[in-house]
This record gives sequence, C-alpha cells and structure tokens, in this order.
Amino acid sequence: MQFVQVFRPCTAQFDSSFADALHSKVRSKATIKGHLHIYRLCDDVWTFIVERPTFRFENETVVADKVKVVACKASTAS
Repeated sequence: MQFVQVFRPCTAQFDSSFADALHSKVRSKATIKGHLHIYRLCDDVWTFIVERPTFRFENETVVADKVKVVACKASTAS
C-alpha cells in the first residue's frame, strides 16, 4: 500500500514535468518511418509498436530495432 501512495504522485509529477519540458524546450521536429507492428486504443490512450523505425531529425537520422509510442489527450495526461 505504501508503494502505491508514493508511486502515483511521483509518476504524475514526472509526466507533468516531462510534458512541460517538451513543450517549452524542444524546438525541432522529427519524422518516424517504420513497420507498424501493433496499434491499440484503450481508455483514450493510443499505443503503437513500430519495428525498425527510422527517426529523421533536422540534421541526424537514428535507427532502432523496435519502439513503443504511448500517446493520450493532453487534457487527460494530468
């Protein structure tokens, strides 16, 4: 029980801080291309698993084996 009491506020603060940092400090855009292996929607949360993705930034390209992208509405993220 004590773990849950500490875990939820910590993850909520992390999510909020991470979203604020992305919004205020990240100025570049990226393009993701790859094979969409799985996608699902549950409780307004999208989950995408992309195999062999290629991330193209302004002056850099990054390749990975597999990534998981989780996205939700900004109003439900808090």
